[in-house]
Amino acid sequence: MRKSNTMARILALALVLPTLLVAQTVCQEVTIWFGNHDNSPLVFRIGAVEKVPVWIMTQSDVYIAAVHIPLSSNDELIKERLGGTLYAPFEADDRSIGLDRGWDAVEIKKPAADQKREGFTSQGILGFCDLAGKPNVRLHCEEPCLVAEFEVRTSDGDSLRGRFFDAFVEGYELPSGKMDFSDTLGIHSYTFEACFGEVYFLFPGDINGDRRLDAIDVENLRLFLDGLYSMPWPGQQGDINDDGKTDEEDLALLRKAAFRE
Repeated sequence: MRKSNTMARILALALVLPTLLVAQTVCQEVTIWFGNHDNSPLVFRIGAVEKVPVWIMTQSDVYIAAVHIPLSSNDELIKERLGGTLYAPFEADDRSIGLDRGWDAVEIKKPAADQKREGFTSQGILGFCDLAGKPNVRLHCEEPCLVAEFEVRTSDGDSLRGRFFDAFVEGYELPSGKMDFSDTLGIHSYTFEACFGEVYFLFPGDINGDRRLDAIDVENLRLFLDGLYSMPWPGQQGDINDDGKTDEEDLALLRKAAFRE
């Protein structure tokens, strides 16, 4: 009986062990978000310049020293890719001050047709550190950290207003090809999970989201300025003149648009 129980345990372990090994193999070492890291939708205005934040989180033993992060956008939704901004540690190394504070080489590449998807445009971040001299600051963040923002210009088609779209997918660029996160020597590529935020399109001035500009929007914006009305996205909905704030000037512009004055 004892021998039988021992054999049963061995068989059970033989069945479970491959499952555990597979689970360890597919465990992602890097998570990257294009959009909001809480997976809430991006809110974009129609026919406007908008930003796509790039967040990264790593496991505790991951120190990234080389990246290729291409992002593709649907040409029907995003009509222009405008580069963007890089944040620490994706900052060019400034040797003039005698310290290695950034990476030896990092840049946002020029937009290019996606080699895998017709009708998509890809733009990516390419960078390396620890190539020569002092070691640079490698990418390591156990909580989501903002490392870049891609800048895009949205399409101005009115049919987008008030609708959700999947505007972004993983990019592909030659000669670098796919997305990649590597160690200091560029030998080991870390496994990753990429998350792409959905986009909600709205039109400035459409305060109540009914896809038209009218007296109701004017009244709601007036109430908002008096502190008596709440908007889900006040910057995108109420900033008619795109000056970074919602104020009386926006109310005057909305009144003209709604009543065609």
